[in-house]
Amino acid sequence: MKQLLLSIALLVCMGLVAGHVQAQTTLDQRIGELSKQISDGLTENQKQTIAVVEFADLRGNVTDFGRFISEELITRLYQTKKFKVIERQLLNKVVAEQKLSLTGVIDQTSAQKLGKLLGVDAIASGTVSDLGKSLRVNARLISTSTGEVFAVAATEIAKDDSVMALMGASNTGPTNTNSSVTSYQGNAIASKDIGSLRVVLKSIMRVKLNDQWTSKRKDQSSSR
Repeated sequence: MKQLLLSIALLVCMGLVAGHVQAQTTLDQRIGELSKQISDGLTENQKQTIAVVEFADLRGNVTDFGRFISEELITRLYQTKKFKVIERQLLNKVVAEQKLSLTGVIDQTSAQKLGKLLGVDAIASGTVSDLGKSLRVNARLISTSTGEVFAVAATEIAKDDSVMALMGASNTGPTNTNSSVTSYQGNAIASKDIGSLRVVLKSIMRVKLNDQWTSKRKDQSSSR
């Protein structure tokens, strides 16, 4: 019986791990597609030095997901060995010092000024749109000499747990103080998201039914 209980717990955990790995693979693939589109746009327009700004939502708020997209693009563009990519922290420092606005629509003056200060000939900016079950990421490549968009890129990313966690932290925007999400603390054997429900397996008990021992799962659910 003990072996049976351990096997059940192991199967549940394996299923959760497999789902997480698949979600991470999908996220990696989508960012890879976005990076390739940007790389192609830079090459076609003979741009060699680029600054990637943090992506914002449609209200102009920057979440950790927007920062994550920026970081991933910087890494992947650098790994191509085709471009000189400006470090994000240096970019943010210059933006703060010069009081430039680089979220949402970047105006021509800001783009040209940044080009002179950092010596870049292109800026990658973009937005993240919440479509419910997925996020639409739109990127624009802006010439620092003209301030005009010379190429675009886009991809759609499923909203798995890792994406939802990154979306949770934002610089600005209202905070929902009436959230109905319940967070379970302590040690859990396993958990599984089913639609808007999160099922948490806290323990496994044995109960005696009709003079035979059988196993009973003790599940706790919370509405997200």
